[in-house]
Amino acid sequence: MGYRKDLQGLRAAAILLVVLYHSNFSIPQKLDFGGGYVGVDVFFVLSGYVVGGVLFRELFATGAISVYRFISRRAARLLPALGLVIAVVLGSAAFTVSLGAIDTTVKTGLAATFFTANLSLWSDSKDYFVSDNAQNPLLHTWSLSLEEQVYIFFILALFTALSLRRKFPKLPRIINPHSVVAVLFASSLTLMFIGPGFGGPGVFYSPFTRGWQFFLGAVVYLFMHERTVSNRLSSKFSSVFVGMGAALILYAAVFFDDSIAYPGAYALLPSVGTAMMITGGSVNPRGYLTRLLGIRPVVWLGNLSYSWYLWHWPFIVFADLWWHGNDEAALAAALLAIVPATLSHRFVEIPFRSRGLTTKRSWLQLVAISFLLPVASASALFMLNNGAFRILEENESFIATIRYEQETIETQVASPSDATEHLDYVLVGDSHAASMAAGLTAAAAEYGKSVGLISQGRGCLLLSGPYTGTPDENCEQWQQEALAKLVSAPIDTVILNGYATGRLTGFNRGNPYPFELTGPEGTPVTDYPTALRFYESGLSSVVSALVESGKKVVLLTTFPDFTRELPTAGPTNRTTIFQVYTGTYPQISVNDIEIVPLEAAQDRNRDLLSIEQEVAARYAEVVSVDLSPEICIRGECRQWRDGTLIYSDLDHITSTEAFRLSKILLTKIDLPNNME
Repeated sequence: MGYRKDLQGLRAAAILLVVLYHSNFSIPQKLDFGGGYVGVDVFFVLSGYVVGGVLFRELFATGAISVYRFISRRAARLLPALGLVIAVVLGSAAFTVSLGAIDTTVKTGLAATFFTANLSLWSDSKDYFVSDNAQNPLLHTWSLSLEEQVYIFFILALFTALSLRRKFPKLPRIINPHSVVAVLFASSLTLMFIGPGFGGPGVFYSPFTRGWQFFLGAVVYLFMHERTVSNRLSSKFSSVFVGMGAALILYAAVFFDDSIAYPGAYALLPSVGTAMMITGGSVNPRGYLTRLLGIRPVVWLGNLSYSWYLWHWPFIVFADLWWHGNDEAALAAALLAIVPATLSHRFVEIPFRSRGLTTKRSWLQLVAISFLLPVASASALFMLNNGAFRILEENESFIATIRYEQETIETQVASPSDATEHLDYVLVGDSHAASMAAGLTAAAAEYGKSVGLISQGRGCLLLSGPYTGTPDENCEQWQQEALAKLVSAPIDTVILNGYATGRLTGFNRGNPYPFELTGPEGTPVTDYPTALRFYESGLSSVVSALVESGKKVVLLTTFPDFTRELPTAGPTNRTTIFQVYTGTYPQISVNDIEIVPLEAAQDRNRDLLSIEQEVAARYAEVVSVDLSPEICIRGECRQWRDGTLIYSDLDHITSTEAFRLSKILLTKIDLPNNME
């Protein structure tokens, strides 16, 4: 029940899985670690066993728990190294992280400083597995924040139970540490399974849906303390137990990937596997695998696991900024991170942990390194970033334009129309509809007409029955609420628009991509004919409901999209603060522009447009409009033309282009009375 080398070895295995996953390591045609993220689950269960053991040993020995001692011990163990890494990463971000990702990096750094990084990422609706997160060098701090939130809740629950027992001695004996842990474990596990889709950002980041993994470790400790398990396990069978646990973890690491709804039931495999390895190793410390985990090099890596975890991900992100998509560079960077990890472990982590927080000076040092330094770094980076954009605006750089356009879309989505007052036009759809909103509002105002927007902004098209986007986006609920609002609201014309190409055709921005469409019965669509059939039925139902409620409807088909980022945006063309202040940021030239023939652009949407035209032909009040020929002047679709930015990224038009197109749209809509 004391120090165990095999547990340090298990830590080493966990960090290796995480590093291999983050660096996209694989043996071609044979083995990869697409589920290496389960190494974090191993850490969670291990942490629950070790930290729970510390609390229970104190409780069983003294009959009480010191909250102050627990918090000060955890602070000395975790905060100094974390604060140092956050400060160094934020300082380095000025030279490495793109301008568009700086705000997220600063926000995550500040949140991680106060152990709320998971909540910050959750509030941004950022799924851990989305590609955008690859630019956030502090993404990995979510797990540390979640861990500390769980422990604060855990110790408060134990403290409350003990206080109640002292104050009310006649309370049932069931109110004890064992029952507290059991209730917390069962409650958290239940919450995970009733979460939306058994996955998604909320379930992934919430301490209430991940806490069961820590409590599982605590349950294992209590079982081992009571010897209820060890008395029934023979030494021989315990070795099999360890092997079975290792097999579960390895299976998850190799066969899981980013596409599964995680955590959900999938998280049981690595979590239960870890519990089995802890249990079996405790019963028989002489088992082959247990002894293998306890050899000196493995234990050394396990001792270094916290520091390496802190440093490896920033190194991978920075390497990707310089050598985008180079997995060998990512792995080399992760291995190189062992150097600063060793130094911070030796000169920061160990000194604070060994001395503890026993003096006023030690507390002041902790505050300076863990809080003041990161906050100062975040403030400086934030001001430098704002200054960089002022320089870009003064020089009329498209980099500043792109940021403005992205902020405009976010603002539009965050301020939907309540549709309680009369509106002449309402745009409805995803972020593409939002990108049209400002331009249409300005164009319609010239005719004295009002415009509203109803947009979820995250890939959700207004259909009835099937829904688009990923399951965690709650598109189905948004569709129902939006349609009910439109039917009852005093609106003249509803304009439906969205990125249907990327959801329904199997191609996203010109490249093969999974369908983002779910059938009425909740079954994901995997083939094109089914996607078209559901699109037709879902669109027909919506249009029918709107027409019956007295609305005119415009079906504005998806705009052309592109496959190559402009040199002022995108993962391969990142502009840094350092480049702006030194005047070395990229410019756009004619040679940088991707040209998509109009015919090719229309081919991508031909079937969708055909469905929209067929639906429109059924009603006098409905019109289908394709603005692709207006975007692709002289038969060529471009993101930038004659000094004007037309697209802010691969598929969203700018507000300037939206204004131009909106004036054309208003003249195309067969509603002459509205144009007088």
